[in-house]
Amino acid sequence: MKASWISILQIPPPVRETLNKGQAYCVPDFVDEDGTLFFWNGDDVDMYHLTSGLIHLTKEAAKKHANALRLITCAEE
Repeated sequence: MKASWISILQIPPPVRETLNKGQAYCVPDFVDEDGTLFFWNGDDVDMYHLTSGLIHLTKEAAKKHANALRLITCAEE
């Protein structure tokens, strides 16, 4: 899957398939720039993150995603 562009920032594509039980993943976080760490167990929270396109396998990717979202939500008109 190709990377996406949000505004002027390129972000790595999010995970689109279920992970292995216990596998670590990060989601974008506006408070903690490194993203929030979760461990996959297939529950409702994991499935929400998956279907919302928020799962990244690295902190760097989650951070880029959060920065891009912050940029478009805080953009001046």
